[in-house]
Amino acid sequence: MIKRDMNMQFRKISPFILSMIFLVSSACGKDSSVSQGSDQGTSRVSHLAGPLGGPGRVDGTGKEARFYYPTEIASDGSSVYVADTYNHTIRRIDRGTAKVSTLAGHAGVAGFSDGTGSAARFNTPRGMVVDGDNLIVADAKNHVLRQIVIETGVVTTLAGSHGVTGSADGTPEDARFNFPSALVLVGDNLYVDDFFNGSIRKVNLRTRQVTTVATPSTALDIEAAGMLRCTAGNSMATDGVNLYITVAGAFSIKKVRLLDGLVSTLECVDVNTDRAVEFMGLNGLTTDGEFLYTVEKAPGTIRKIHIQTGLTLDVAGMMFRPGSADGTGSEARFFEPHGILWTGDALLLADSGNHTIRQINRDTGLVATVWGEAGGMAGSTDGIGGLARFDLPVGMVSDRENIYVADSKNHTIRKIVLATRAVSTFAGKAGDSGSTDGAGAEARFNRPQGMATDGENLYVADGGNCTIRKIHIQSGAVSTIAGQPYNEGFSDGVGPLASFMFPFGMTKDGENLYITDISRCNIRKLDIRTGSVVTLAGSGQAGSSDGVGTDAEFNFPAGITTDGTNLYVTDVANSTIRKIVIQSGEVTTLAGTPGNRGITDGLATEALFNYPSGIAIDGNDLFVTDTNNHTIRKISLATGMVSTLAGKVGELGSRDGDLLDSRFFSPFGIMCDQINHIVYVTDAGNQSIRKVLP
Repeated sequence: MIKRDMNMQFRKISPFILSMIFLVSSACGKDSSVSQGSDQGTSRVSHLAGPLGGPGRVDGTGKEARFYYPTEIASDGSSVYVADTYNHTIRRIDRGTAKVSTLAGHAGVAGFSDGTGSAARFNTPRGMVVDGDNLIVADAKNHVLRQIVIETGVVTTLAGSHGVTGSADGTPEDARFNFPSALVLVGDNLYVDDFFNGSIRKVNLRTRQVTTVATPSTALDIEAAGMLRCTAGNSMATDGVNLYITVAGAFSIKKVRLLDGLVSTLECVDVNTDRAVEFMGLNGLTTDGEFLYTVEKAPGTIRKIHIQTGLTLDVAGMMFRPGSADGTGSEARFFEPHGILWTGDALLLADSGNHTIRQINRDTGLVATVWGEAGGMAGSTDGIGGLARFDLPVGMVSDRENIYVADSKNHTIRKIVLATRAVSTFAGKAGDSGSTDGAGAEARFNRPQGMATDGENLYVADGGNCTIRKIHIQSGAVSTIAGQPYNEGFSDGVGPLASFMFPFGMTKDGENLYITDISRCNIRKLDIRTGSVVTLAGSGQAGSSDGVGTDAEFNFPAGITTDGTNLYVTDVANSTIRKIVIQSGEVTTLAGTPGNRGITDGLATEALFNYPSGIAIDGNDLFVTDTNNHTIRKISLATGMVSTLAGKVGELGSRDGDLLDSRFFSPFGIMCDQINHIVYVTDAGNQSIRKVLP
């Protein structure tokens, strides 16, 4: 059992971190227990609002394929190879058919093992080069270089020892690397950006001997001496005489003379202003022999540099205007782009944050998305269906004709008209947090979370303000009914005399609101008529004990729903579903085992969850967003049986389709239309609202 002073603990954690704690990538760990749900049904999953596309692990043709943060690209002419970094795989694209397949590694599973195809394991692969019939990969977090036979997919370790960092030169077995990041091939010599060692290493592919070519001590100037002492991976290109190196945290490009390893700074001049160029967030670099082409991650721009003169001009993108738009030059938009490659007829770009591969015409700057489909981009745009944008949508509630969404990071309440799928901003102003009461856009919220409704009013857990707000639906008037802005606490009382730490989930029963105070680990009850707030359950200490009222313990209680007699709560950090008898306050564990995360379907406490967050009820069934498993789970209240309703365990994505063929990315909030038997989900990682139809 875990016990500690919650008041002290959570004052050290920002409310925003609390709202994001569940959006943990599936790449962060795997549980050994695996079970698939058997409820195939005929239901389908579709997008109600927000963008299509986004991250995933799907092989397919062109835009049907899905990637998860691709970073680097290589090519042998007929095929393009992609380091699909967060999927821990190497993907192959047939340029003739545009078909994407997985050459090596198992999607979503980080590790280390040599083997053939899907039997091999990588951990955050980055730089790649083609050497005849082989593909060489910088397996960054394994600290080794790997070799893949292209025809067979056989993976072997070329140099280094997996999981062992160091800087030793020598034989392949004796050599050590520390986060090898970028690769360049010159004749028989493979040059390696050994990032955390701050050096350039060389592997002679005939003798397999590893040597160190350049270090800060070989630099010609102080700036170049710190060339690799930055905060993100690098990229390299070569003209056969020099290596050119980008450093994400630096403002310039470094040049390493291959003859003697001398390091200098490449002088670049803006062709329009005639001033020295300062780059920002450099990531990718390639060359066509005459020009270098650079990728700047944070600004989202592509530039080219004449190697002989240093004259620099923009090719595509616009500074600090992230997006996913195709177009010419400054009309195009990128999101956290990384690797770039000159293929002889076009530039190919790994647009990592959009999870796509883009093609750029070097002469005209025309940008087109060729593989993958952008999605998951945060925004605040109103619009119809897929044209709308959200930023961490969390809680939802419906008045039958409309759905209201707590758009947490936009600090707004959004409205979706079910008949037309039109999305508008109902209350608050996007990007402008505050606590002001008022009508519509005059009001301000601070990370709103759960919501409830009585048909006339909306009730909002305004987490960052530590308050409960009320919105009159017809007039849009917003008022504060309990707590005081920024007054963190856990006092019971009436109206402003009550205090909350971070109110999160909310449900309604008659004249009462029930609220999960996620930071204080308890459940509060608010009488709407009197404004009186009392603690219904939870001791205020983190734990997992069942009991009555304040003798019970929770650990990050988040989602909450009711059948009129009982409350059902997702106890996130315990990875359990708890049940509270409203009349007595008795708390029991309905499903899952405290602290034991997993992906098992089964009966009651035999089932396992992985950070469940949202919960809703439809008749005799509970529906749960199992956030870290990227699935929707169903619990039969009659039998206690837990099954997987939609999505596939551990397989993130945005695919619509039949239940278990669909994919989600960190689903968060959930709501049931009990009359029409429709389940709505805030698919937070995809920044979209999904609909599950029976």
